[in-house]
Amino acid sequence: MGPGNDVHHSDVIVGAISLSPEWLDKRIRPTSHRALGFIHAYGDSMSPTFEDGDILLVDTGLRDPSGADGVYVLEANHRIFIKRVTEKLSGGHIVTSDNPSIKTTDELNGDSEVQVKGKVVWVWNGRKL
Repeated sequence: MGPGNDVHHSDVIVGAISLSPEWLDKRIRPTSHRALGFIHAYGDSMSPTFEDGDILLVDTGLRDPSGADGVYVLEANHRIFIKRVTEKLSGGHIVTSDNPSIKTTDELNGDSEVQVKGKVVWVWNGRKL
């Protein structure tokens, strides 16, 4: 989200979120349970879909956006981005932000190295009540 965050090569574990296999299979249908991971949303470029601080569940087994438009975790230039990826009729892909006040648009056309790290499959809202 936003201008991208630097890639961190180590995780900081402060607890655990337990998800039942039944819930995962019914709601998410992941490529595998082991392919699931969490990432925090930073910034407001994907608002209102999700907000700064929300917890995103990512299926790292879904790395090919062809025929599967959605929100993906991308790595480019040693930075992590969370953006919407949409397939064009020509077969290329457009990368955009959901926030209408942010005009981020880019094209995945092979000109630069972009790695798809996974697809966002669920969002937990982190709003304080």
